[in-house]
Amino acid sequence: MAIITISRQLGSGGIDLGQRLAKRLKYNYVGKEIIDEVAKRVGVSTEGVMGFEKSGSTKLMDFIEKFIDKDFIQRHITESHGYLDEKTYVAVIRDIFEGIYKMDDVIIMGRGGQYILQNRKNTWHVLIVGDMESRVRNIMKRYQYTKEEASREVKLADKNRLRFLNSLSEKKSHEDASSYDIILNMSRISIKKAEDIIVTMVSG
Repeated sequence: MAIITISRQLGSGGIDLGQRLAKRLKYNYVGKEIIDEVAKRVGVSTEGVMGFEKSGSTKLMDFIEKFIDKDFIQRHITESHGYLDEKTYVAVIRDIFEGIYKMDDVIIMGRGGQYILQNRKNTWHVLIVGDMESRVRNIMKRYQYTKEEASREVKLADKNRLRFLNSLSEKKSHEDASSYDIILNMSRISIKKAEDIIVTMVSG
């Protein structure tokens, strides 16, 4: 009985691993559902949330944070619909994760679960990484991208992941081992091996 959060680099195989784990452990898998819930609560389309995740501005939110009271932001979330900024997004994500935590037996894919649910009982935090070459190759295969397109997509995803995680934690490196119970390099082990390791960790 546990919550497993999986943080992953694009192209590392984290989504496939998470889905395999959910099936094997008979856990609920929560990935895109988070986007759907954010869209529902804020009153925007799922496409709008996905687009925002790729283009949100940390600099803008740093400016807003200096001049707008946090209570106003919270009221804005509950009273206003159809508007999404980074502050609102992070607050809604935090609230969603608190609800998921109460469910138990859930695998949460991405969106800072290792920080939002850090130090929680029966919660395991996993980081899935890979070298740049293998990640680019995986994206080329999955989406039929050219090498240049895949490389550009991976670099953009890394930049956006850094931006979002910076909004949740002041750690200098989000690959810092102290934030996770285990870090798996998928360039060195098979997805089956990674699956077995995590199952043993959670069930042991």
